[in-house]
Parts: sequence; C-alpha cells; structure tokens
Amino acid sequence: MRVAASLITLNALTHGAGMGDWKQKADDRIERHRKGDFVVRIGAEPAGTAVSARLVRHHFRFGMCIGGDPASAGPDQQRYFRFIAENFNTLVCENDMKWYATERQRGQVNYDRADALMAFAEKHEMAMRGHCLFWSKPKFVQPWVQELDDAALRVHVESRLESVVKRYKGRLIAWDVNNEMLDGSFFKDRLGDDIRAWMFRRARELDPHVPLHVNEYGILGSDEKTGQYIDLIRSLQDRGAVGGIGVQEHAAERFVPVRGPATAEAFDERKGGDVLVPDEVWGRLDRLAELRLPIHLTEISSKTPDPLRRADTLEMLFRVGFAHPSVEAILLWGFWEKRHWLGPEAALVDAQWNLLPAGQRVLDLMHREWTTHAQARTDARGTIRFRGFFGRYELELTRPDGTKRRAVVELRPGALEADAVLNP
Repeated sequence: MRVAASLITLNALTHGAGMGDWKQKADDRIERHRKGDFVVRIGAEPAGTAVSARLVRHHFRFGMCIGGDPASAGPDQQRYFRFIAENFNTLVCENDMKWYATERQRGQVNYDRADALMAFAEKHEMAMRGHCLFWSKPKFVQPWVQELDDAALRVHVESRLESVVKRYKGRLIAWDVNNEMLDGSFFKDRLGDDIRAWMFRRARELDPHVPLHVNEYGILGSDEKTGQYIDLIRSLQDRGAVGGIGVQEHAAERFVPVRGPATAEAFDERKGGDVLVPDEVWGRLDRLAELRLPIHLTEISSKTPDPLRRADTLEMLFRVGFAHPSVEAILLWGFWEKRHWLGPEAALVDAQWNLLPAGQRVLDLMHREWTTHAQARTDARGTIRFRGFFGRYELELTRPDGTKRRAVVELRPGALEADAVLNP
C-alpha cells in the first residue's frame, strides 16, 4: 500500500501546477545555457549545398560509473560495456581506482583492472574521472593502512600519490582527492589539519593540469551542509588547493516539484533527509557557483520500488542539473539490476536487459530531447548557420550537382564559430 500511495502522491505533484512551473524554468535555462547560435564554415563548398548537421556527442558530460573486465567474453559483461559505450560520454571507476582496490595488501600494488577500464574509455573516446585518491572515512581505509604509525602513514600517502597520479597523468578530466571530508577525518586526525590541503597541492605538482575536486554527499537537500561545504572549500582554496566541486546524490527519489503537506509521504522509503525541491536545489547550486569552480554531480542514484517514481525523480535531477550553468557533468552510479550498488530498486535496466521506465526516461532526455538535427544551406562563402546544443556534429553535405561529402565540427561554449573538417 505504501508504494501505491507514494505513486499517487508523486504523480499528483508531478502533473500538477508545480511541475509545469519548475520544468518550464528548467527548460528555459537549458535553452539559454546549453545551446548556441552557430556559424560553421565548410571550406570552398558552392552556395546552395544542403547540409544536415547531427549532434553525435554532447559537450556536457553525461556519465556512468563502471566496473568489471572489458575483455570478458561473458554475454552479460559484453552487453554491460556496450550499453555504457553507446549511451554515455564520460566514465568513472566505481571502485577500481580507489586505494583499497589498487593496494589491498601493503606493497602489493595492482592497476590491472583500473588500466583496463582506462583503456576502454580511451578506445571509445570517453572522458574518465579519477575516483578517488583517498577516502576520509576510516571504514574505507585498508586495515594495514590504519595500523601504520604516523610517520609510516605519511610515507605511504606520498607513495600513493606518486604512484597513481603519475600513472594517469594527462588522461583524466578530474580527480576526487580526499573523498567525503565533511563526514570523515581519518587522515586529518592522524596527520594534522594541513594534510588535506597538502594532498591537493602535491597532486597538482604531480599533474598540474587535472582539476582536483572535493566530493561530498547531503548537499542538495541541506542549506546547513551546503554552508559547511563552502567553508571547507574556501579553507582549502586559501591554502592553494581545489579545482572543482563534486556533489553526490544517492537519494534522488526525494525530489518533489514543490514543497507542501503531501511531500513527506513522497519519499518515505528512505529516511534521514529533507525533500529535494528544484528551486531550493538551484539555490544551493548558486551558492556553490559563487566559488567560481566547475560543479560535477558525481554520484547519482534514485532508489524506490515504484519504477515510475524512479523515472520521474531522475528526470527532475537531470533537468535541474543540466539547467544550471556551473554544472559540467552528471554521472549515474549504476544502471543494471544485477550490478547496481543499491540493488534492483535503483536500476535503469532489468536483469534481462530491458529498459525500465527510469532508463527509458534518461536515454530519451540525452538522446532525443536534448539533441540537434538541423538542416541548412551554404551561403556564397560556404557558411551555414543553425542553433543547437553544444558538442560534436557530423555534417552530411549534398552539393547542387548531387555529390555528397561528410565533415565534422566541434561547437563549444565561447566558440560559436568554427571550421568544419572535411572527411578525406
């Protein structure tokens, strides 16, 4: 009965006046921040050449966590990796770059699985986030690390940075440096307060170009914790650290369009947090954006036995995030029923590889609603103009004499004019 009641509650909210208000606001922001009026020059093409411009890869980073062995011959494994490669442009290792995965036993460092996933990303021209150099919560620190004395711990922290940052230097779009510092303090307690900023400074020395992120949960639903996060980031900035902000949200089922008396029942499966209301979430993202750092929504899940509500709430999170100009990435933390860390009630795809409503909704947003397929004709200078989402476009050219050619062009924020590259 609880599931049915929550479905009625959420659907009533979703399709009422509140839904239209927030959704229209999100769509207006998406139109303003995620699209541009493009001018594309196509060499010496004759005037009147018909051009079909199709977005093939978003500039925005829509991502997924990943694990396992890409070389596995198992049919489920192959479908798992194929689904990711076909639908996302950004990856993050769910576990395989974490210290407890690469050095389970002291001195036995193994990057085989992380290397394989990095190679998979590069093969498919997908960006990779590094996650994570360290984890502040003691329960995620290997027993052998906890048993070290302070001097030895400092040596091994340095060794960890030297090893992993150098290994993936120039290949990542971000590193989460010291995960969840607001709720964990293992390294700070053992090595002093400055160890946190030192981790960032040392990582930057080892790879000067990779953005170094903080990464925390409980932010989108709490003004208080948002304030604590801002204080933490500013304290690190004052000591020469931090290049980006990571925001987790593993309880996105708490999203409701408006705050009201019916909202409490709309997220009763998981206690411990307030509802997530789009206008309030935008306000917290605005506060973070004042720090002038890129924001990644790094770990996203929605867990509920109600499959339609799971779809509704993930749609709300995606629209809210995509609509905010400081958000550069949204990464889901799992999709397949047999592999999701929160179990089947958080899945986008069932055990037999059928899309669930949440999976269909997310794919429709990324690949149908937020896409561009424009038609234009070249002017006398071989130029076309059209409006579309930022990203990589494939162009199909049909000249007045009927001959065809293909070209590609990258169209990014701040670079609305570009030269297409004709295929040989």
